[in-house]
This record gives sequence, C-alpha cells and structure tokens, in this order.
Amino acid sequence: MHFYVDGPKNHGIARLHMVKYRGHSDFEYKYLFVDIKGHDRIYLEQEDTTSSKGGKKLSFFGVKW
Repeated sequence: MHFYVDGPKNHGIARLHMVKYRGHSDFEYKYLFVDIKGHDRIYLEQEDTTSSKGGKKLSFFGVKW
C-alpha cells in the first residue's frame, strides 16, 4: 500500500507492506517508510532480521500490541 504525505516544507510517498503467515491470525509489518525527493529513505518500521517468524509481536512506531 502507498499513500501521499504532505507537510509544511515538503511532500513524499509513504509505503507500507504487511504479511499474514499461514496459520497465524495477526499481520506482521515488513516495512513502513517514507520517500522524499532529494532525501534518504526514512524507515519508520522495518522487519528485524534477527527475530524468528511467528515470535515477533505486532508493533507500530515502536508500540508493541
């Protein structure tokens, strides 16, 4: 999914990707980032490669659900 974001100084595109593994009832964030022309990509959420599948709790902006 992607959506447009605007602010007082610039605008960009936020992109979100979530997955739901077979046999699990919750979705997991793979990534949520913002692209702004002329700037490095800003990651708000990114899958932790050290955690095991199914063991990670759902989080958004660092809040664990």
